[in-house]
Formats: sequence, C-alpha cells, structure tokens
Amino acid sequence: MKRDLPYWSDCLALFCLALLVAALHHTALSGSWRWDDGMHLLHTTQYPWFSVFLDPNVLRSVSGNQFAPWNLFLYYVNSELFGANVRLFYAHHLVSLWAAAAGLYMLLRQWLPAHRAWVPPALFLAGVPTFQMAQQLMVGHYLDGLLFASVGLALQVRAVNAWDASRSKALGLSICSALLYGFACLCKEIYVPWILMWLVLPWVVAPSLRKVAVCAAPAMLVAFVYTLARIQLFSGAGGYYGGGASSWEAANVLQSLASIPSVLFGDSVRMVAALGLALLALLAGCQYSRSSWLVCASALLVTLVPLVFLAGSNPPWELHARYLWAPWLLSCLLWAGPWSVTLKRVQWVACLLFAFLVVWQVAALRPADQQREALFDAHSRMVLQHPAGVTRWVPAEFNGAGYVTFVTYAAHEGLRRSGHAVGSPPKLLRGTLGSPAEQEAVQVWDALCNCFRSIVALTSDERDATLARVRSEKGLLLPGVHPLADAYQGPTPEMRVEGNHLHVSGTAISEGAGHLLILAGWAPSKLVSSKVTMQASSSNSAPSVMAFQILFESKDATAAQQTREQLCVLMQSQTHPYTFVALDAAAPSSACSKLLTPWGLQQPTTRATDKRTGG
Repeated sequence: MKRDLPYWSDCLALFCLALLVAALHHTALSGSWRWDDGMHLLHTTQYPWFSVFLDPNVLRSVSGNQFAPWNLFLYYVNSELFGANVRLFYAHHLVSLWAAAAGLYMLLRQWLPAHRAWVPPALFLAGVPTFQMAQQLMVGHYLDGLLFASVGLALQVRAVNAWDASRSKALGLSICSALLYGFACLCKEIYVPWILMWLVLPWVVAPSLRKVAVCAAPAMLVAFVYTLARIQLFSGAGGYYGGGASSWEAANVLQSLASIPSVLFGDSVRMVAALGLALLALLAGCQYSRSSWLVCASALLVTLVPLVFLAGSNPPWELHARYLWAPWLLSCLLWAGPWSVTLKRVQWVACLLFAFLVVWQVAALRPADQQREALFDAHSRMVLQHPAGVTRWVPAEFNGAGYVTFVTYAAHEGLRRSGHAVGSPPKLLRGTLGSPAEQEAVQVWDALCNCFRSIVALTSDERDATLARVRSEKGLLLPGVHPLADAYQGPTPEMRVEGNHLHVSGTAISEGAGHLLILAGWAPSKLVSSKVTMQASSSNSAPSVMAFQILFESKDATAAQQTREQLCVLMQSQTHPYTFVALDAAAPSSACSKLLTPWGLQQPTTRATDKRTGG
C-alpha cells in the first residue's frame, strides 16, 4: 500500500467517512420497522439461525428467487444483540454503511494516495441509492457484501504481489480472499459476477497467467460451488418468480436501462451534465491505457449483468433505488483514475460539480422517500404501541395489495414470539360502522396528510370511499409456486377447462369482506376476472363463508390445461394477517403440495385446524 502520507492519513480518511455517514444519514436512527423488516423478524422466530444457510426448504421459503441468506442472518444477529431496540438496529446499519465505504477505500489504497482514494467512497455515501438504503434495514446485506467484496479484492491483489516473495503467503491471502468473495455472494447475488474482477485486477497488477490462475483458483472454486448450489436450490437459474431471461424483450430492457441515469442524476440538463462529467472522468482517467480500459470494461460488464435481468420486469427504479447500487458505485469509481498534471485542477472542479448535481438529485427525490418512510413508521407505531382507544384501523394500500398489512402485523407477531411485544394490535375494519363510540375507535390512513385520522373526522365522501376500499376484494398474481402458506383450508377449488378458458371456483371461511386472494403458478394464462361473494351463514354461531369465481384465458386448450395443473389459490388469513392459507385441503396430492412453508409443516394438526376455522 502506498505511504506517501503518514499512517495517520488513513485514520483521518476513515474518520472523515464516519463523520460523513453521521452527517448525511443520522435521521435513520429515528426510524422504525419498514418494508420487509416485519417479515424478517417473523422468520427469525420460526427457524434456527443456521437453517438459513443449511436448510434448502427454509431458503426457498424466505426467498423465492434469491440465494442470499446473509440478509436474514443479520436480523438474527441484531435481535440477539439488541432485542427490539430498533434504534440500535439502525446504528448497526449505519456502522455497516461506514464499513462498506471503508472497504472501498482500502481497495483503492492499493494504488492511490489517501486523499484520492477517499473521494469515490465519499461520493458513494452521497448518492440517491445510498440515501434510500441508509433508511432501510432490509438492505444491510448489500452493505456487508460490498465490504466483503472490496476487502477480498484487496487481498487478492496482495496475494499476486506476494507471489514471488512467498508463495505460501500468496496462497493464504488468496484463500482468505476467496472466503470473503463467498461471503459477498451469500450477501447478495449482484456480487457473484464480481468473480471477473478477481481475474482482471490481479492481471493488471502482475500480468502473469500462472500467478493469476493459481491465486484466483480458490475464488473460482467458490463461484462454481455457489452456482451449483443455487441451481439445485431453485431447480434452475430463474427461481420461482419467473422473469429474468424468460421475460426478456430487448426494447423493454433497453428502455428500462435508459431510464436509470435520470434516477441517479435528474432529468434533461442535469442528467446530460452529470453524464458528460462522468464521461470526462472516464476518458481522462483511463489515459488510453490498455489495462485501464480492461478494468473499465470488466467493471461495466459485472454491473450490467444483474441489471439486465432486473430490467426485464421494468421495475420502478426510483422506488427501489437499491437496485442501482452497482451502477452508482461504478459512477463513483470513475473519479479514482489519475488525470494528467495539466488537468488536475479541472479534475477537482469537475468532481465538485458532479457532486453538486448528485446532491441536487438527492434533494429532489428525498421528500418522496421520506413520505414512504413516515408511512411505515406510523404503521409500526400503530401495531406496536397500541394507541389508547383504537380498536380497529384501515392501513394504507402501498406496494401491492395487503403488503403493508402483512409486514406490520408480521413485525408485531415476530416481536411477540420473541417476548418483546405484548397485547394485541388493532383489528382490521371489515364491515359496517357501529355506534358513535365504536366509530371513534377507528383510525384510517389518509394519504393526503400521510397520517392516521379518526374515521369520524372524515367527510361523508371520504368515509364512503374508505368503506368501499375495506370491503373490496383484492387479487395478486404470482408467476410461480414457492412455499408461502402456513396451513391448508378446504374445500379444494373446482377447476374446469372449457376451450382456452379455465374456470376456478371454491369457498373459504371468512370474517367478512376485504379478502386478498393470491393466484400462484398461473402462467401461461392471463386473468380475465375475479369475483368474491359472501354467503349467508345458517346460524349466528356458524362462521361466514365466501365464494370465489376466477376466470383465466389462455392462447389454447393446452395452455389452459397447463395452468390448471400449476395453479394454486391462497388467501391472506383474516384472523392472522401475517400468514397465508392455501385454499386446497387436498394440497399434498395437488400442485399446491410445494406451497406449505417449513413453519407450516412443523405445526401440529390442531394449529392448522385453528387457522382453517379462523381461530
């Protein structure tokens, strides 16, 4: 490592990165459980920590298309260390963010002086993806993955440099590097293609085929084992959700990729200016060196490979800016290249202008992110702090039908099972309003004020719209089947093929209106209609029953029959909104046999019966 400045220069650089994390992202410490946190907290109470690494059934259940067990492992660690103190969860999260930036700094210090190696990680901390990810506990594995990958690459470079002096030392460093690469892969799959950098960077340092091959062999072996394990885990490369290569349409993929710069840098003039500055940094930094261009091309390739798979489903990049983690990192690394002496002043001016445009874009997008963060915080407080006098509530509809309801109830249930939450959260409003006193106890999410309001404070039109929303029947399509249900509920739906149409009908126990039906394994057909009706019970003591009728249309009778063989119908439990039940009492002998989670398989028959009866 270069020591053009005293040793304290590294300490000062790392300290400044810590100050930058605190200055830019300290507001995360006031956050609560957001996004998928509730689901992960619930999983930590269902399975032992080692099962997320060793049990394929648990891995398939917690994620339908990602082999990234480190994500859930972090919740085990935090829960063991901090209990239910979410502030300490976020403190650990910010430490991980600093460590990721420090790892990047350490990697760049293999070639650069301290002041120049500090610039890319500092820029990295100020970008749109980083600002969003600092506020989301569920992406901590991205941060740890960058730390492992950066330190692993630094050790790989040192292994090649140590080859001539001590081959045993070089082999030891390469093995440690391979282990860190393996940890990065277990953190997030975006780091799997980085194996290319394990070959390219050492080649640039010491262009010897033998040195590179021997030192990279352990990491290559890790990549090979990881790939085999993932294919075995999901019975193929795509996972249960479909998408990826099977849904590629070149025009849609290119259009989706072309929209990424506008999220990172802004629209029109700001985007053009930022891209122009980035191109200037690339051209000036590479200095037309063959090795520099090889590194740039390899970095671009490992960045684009995961993005192309994601772009096939055309995700909303602004909502999920974490997907842009890798391209943002690449944009920051462009400023690490050495410019010529005559352009040094221009480099700093261009870098400051680039940083200004980035911060401008952050300021433009943060209000929308802050609204979403406030939404999750308010819902978490509602179910965990039990506001006095609130007995029923109407959560927000965000990120898909039933999502907010599921994750907030899951957070309460996970903390209750671990002994950190007491009492019962408010129940969902499902029917007509009762007496004035009962109405006073109902809280409704108001998207206009981004807050909960008493239902009596709503206008008559707003109240009617709220009641219509809670009584409406919702549906969700999942192109594939993976373990989702914790119990079965009968009777088994009737499925009838007529020409190129599939008719699905059945009944299920119901608490009232507002069902969420999930149709899994429905491809290759499209949903035409879904209708749910309530059936009157024969007596006051008998549970209510809902009947559903679903119509699919396929391109031909063969496709309709294929959908019939793959289709599973699930319902979000109305009594336990953090769970799902498969509407198929004969599921073990049907396509739904793969639908029960390991947690559901572990439960005694009495528990499954309780869920089927709504108890």
